[in-house]
Amino acid sequence: PVGAVRGAHEVAVVSWLGYDPPDHLLAGLARRPAADGASQLSADVAAWRADGARRVVVVGHSYGALVASRAAASGMGVDELVLLGAPGLGVDHVDRLALDDGAELWVAAAERDPISWLARVGLVHGPDPAGAGRSLPTSLSGHSAYLDDPVLLAELARLATQDRLRA
Repeated sequence: PVGAVRGAHEVAVVSWLGYDPPDHLLAGLARRPAADGASQLSADVAAWRADGARRVVVVGHSYGALVASRAAASGMGVDELVLLGAPGLGVDHVDRLALDDGAELWVAAAERDPISWLARVGLVHGPDPAGAGRSLPTSLSGHSAYLDDPVLLAELARLATQDRLRA
C-alpha cells in the first residue's frame, strides 16, 4: 500500500537502534537505557535535519517508544511522534514532550498486547500514552504485530507523507 501513497517515492525509512536495549522484560523496568538512547536519537535527528531532512516522523515500538518520548522531552524536534505498544509515556506528563508547533503525538495499542497493558496500569514508565495522543488504528493483535499490521502501516505511510489521516 505504500506505493499508492502520494509522495511515497520521496520517503526514506531508517530503522534505528542507536542504544543498548534491555535484554529481557525484567530489565525493561530500568529507565537508564531509555535516557541513554534518547540522547543519541536526538543527536541523530539533528544530524538528519542538518543533512536536509524536511520531515521527520519518529516511530518507537515497545521500549523504543520510551526512548522516543524521552528524546521528544529533550526537544528532539520531530514533525510527528508515534508510539506503538508503549509500556508508558516515558515522562511524567504529556506536556513534558516538548513537541514543536504543529507536531502531534500518535499512539497505537493493539488488542492483547501485554506491554500496552502495563501502560494502562501506569506503574513503571509513566502514564498511558493512549490517553495523551491521537489514536492510530490496528487490525492485528499482540505486541509483535505492529509492523506487520497493514491498517497501521497504511496510516503511518500517510502520516509520513503528510496525507490526512482517517484517525
